[in-house]
Order: sequence, then structure tokens, then C-alpha cells
Amino acid sequence: MVWEALQPVDPSSFIQGGKYNKAQIGSHLVAWEDGPDWNTFDIGIVAVKEDRTSIYNPGCGHGCHDVRKQLYGLYAHFNCPRIIDLGDINPGHTVMDTYSILSDLSAEFVRNKKVLIIIGGSHDLTIGQYKGHADAGHRAHLIQIDEHIDMRDGEDVDSTSFLRHMLKNNEGFVEDFTHFGHQQFYNDPAFVQHLESLDADHMRMGDFRANLNDAEAFFRNAHVLSFDVSSMMSAYAPGNILTSPNGLSGTEACQIFRYAGFSPHMNSIGIYEYNPHLDQNHLTAKQISQMLWYFFEGYSIRRDETPQLNDARFVQYQVVLPSLDQELVFWKSRVTERWWMEFSNDSGSSVFVACQDKDYDLALNNELSDRWMRAFRRSDLV
Repeated sequence: MVWEALQPVDPSSFIQGGKYNKAQIGSHLVAWEDGPDWNTFDIGIVAVKEDRTSIYNPGCGHGCHDVRKQLYGLYAHFNCPRIIDLGDINPGHTVMDTYSILSDLSAEFVRNKKVLIIIGGSHDLTIGQYKGHADAGHRAHLIQIDEHIDMRDGEDVDSTSFLRHMLKNNEGFVEDFTHFGHQQFYNDPAFVQHLESLDADHMRMGDFRANLNDAEAFFRNAHVLSFDVSSMMSAYAPGNILTSPNGLSGTEACQIFRYAGFSPHMNSIGIYEYNPHLDQNHLTAKQISQMLWYFFEGYSIRRDETPQLNDARFVQYQVVLPSLDQELVFWKSRVTERWWMEFSNDSGSSVFVACQDKDYDLALNNELSDRWMRAFRRSDLV
């Protein structure tokens, strides 16, 4: 059983005096023994102390307690979700054993429709995080945020190559994938071309930061988020050997996690490669804890909106392009003013893909957005 592989932690050990104020996140933790009661919590937190395959960042498997200490002491100014701290997953006999334990845990959360937060550990733990969705029979859309596209050639699976092993045309198991935040000077152009060949959405760091509001639609479609601390500016996250002067700011990272929390489908997030041995005054641990605070805040106002015919909450817009032998269908929520595109898959069922008003505006000008084109090519898979 996966529960036997978890080493419990005492949340009261992270605060002086052992007792949290009722408004602090630590006071919302749910106790468990011999396996959780799925009806008593909304979100589970687990730490994975595996870093044997972190090529440049050994020590990143030991940052979980610092993050917990910072997180549980924060005050919730919202209806805080019920949280269970599942404890730690210690490294297995092999790294593959660790992947297996994490994927089993992830699958349990998928089957029970709960959110799992993973504090890593090396970034290749994304394999276990995502595989749990596949093992549970759930086709999931993965968003990865990283300054590197981790597709180095080679048979070995590690923090620099795992993505190549995960993507489907390399006999992996990921079909829907988005990559944000790569910095061009750190990446082989062939890696970007590989993403293009998969019709994977991607934005380099400069474009991602300049269009951060547009990212909300991508998160609305996604189920899994894998975040590498190296994607942040070193000034905000010194606890990673690969952070550089350029990257995400602390505020931008918090905004991203709020989008993830607000997404009705997002049920797994992993934060990887935090190395406490490199941190300064716990700055990175504080940054991660505040990102999770914004995830909880977004979760507290989460709503599931799916366009439907004859639903007064939505307005349907139809656009006919002379250059395309097909009608484009867009939907807008009257409540949140969010947008979707509608496609039909091979079975004739409607597929709704989150988008922005600019996708509709381009269609009105007889243009197809990149988002529409990629979604159209993938819609037969949904």
C-alpha cells in the first residue's frame, strides 16, 4: 500500500509553542492514520526527498521542512481549503521505485478527485506525478514551467532528459503538453523544434512574462503543473544553483499559482529543485510558501464553467472565415467574461478549449490564432 511508504511528520513541530493561530494555514490541517478519509480534506501535501537524478542541484531533496515551516505559519484571508499533510516519501531502493510510489499516490488522488501538492525533489519526479494520471485512466494536460526544456539526448532518465522520455512520440505517455519559460540561450533550437512537431504550446520566458494574463486560459485547460524553481530570477529564489538574473519575479510566480488554483481541472502541482543548502535567509522557502498561499486563495474561489447550449450564462459567437471551409464557434461567459473555442472531435462530440478574447478578435479579422490552430490539430485526440 502506498500509505505505508509515507513517513508522517508532525506539523506542530514547525511553529514555536506547537500551536497555530486559528487563522493560520497550519490550523486547517487534517490529521490521518493508516490512510486518509477522503471526505475530510480537499488538498493533500507530500514531500519527496529524492534528488539522486538532479544533475546540477544535489541537495534539492531536503527542502520540504523549510517550506512547510514558512507555509503553515501564513494567515489565510479566504475560506481556506481543508489540507492534509501526508508526510514524506523517502528515496526508494532505486529512483524508479520512488517514481512508482509517487505515481501510485498521484493515481489515488486522481481517482478520488482531490488535489495533490508535491514538494520535490528533482524535476524528473514529474514522471511519477504525471504517470499517476495515466495509470488512473485520466488523460491529463501537463504544463511545465522551466528555464530549460529537459530533453537532453541519452538513455538515462534524469532532471535534464526526462521530458524526452515522457513525450508520446518517444514512446512516452504525455499527449497534451505546454511548456512555459524556457530561455533561448540555454536551450538547443532542436528542442523547440521538437515541441513544434508535437503541436505543443510553448512560450519563451520573455513572451511568457509579457503575456502573463494570456496564460490563464492555458491553466484553465490543464490538470497538472510542474514548476522548476530555476525558472525564477536568482534575486527571488537563490535556493537553486541554476537560477539566473533573468526569469520570473516573485509576484509573477504567485500570479501563476493563483491561476492554477482557480483552474477547475488542476488537481496536481509539483514544485521541484528547491535546494535549502543554497538558500539565503529562507528566501526561496518563503517564496514557495507564498506561491502555495496564492494557489489556496485561487482554489477558494474555484468555479467550473463549461459552455452549454441554451445556458443563459453563456453567449455563443459564430465566425465564418472565407479562407476556411468551416465555421468558428466561440463562447463567452456572462459571469466571468472568460472565453472558449468549440471544436468537434472524431466521435462528433464538442470539445471546449479555453482561450482569450483576442482569439475571437483575430477571427473577426479573418485571421487564425496560433492557439486556435494548435487546438484544431489536436481536437481529434480529445
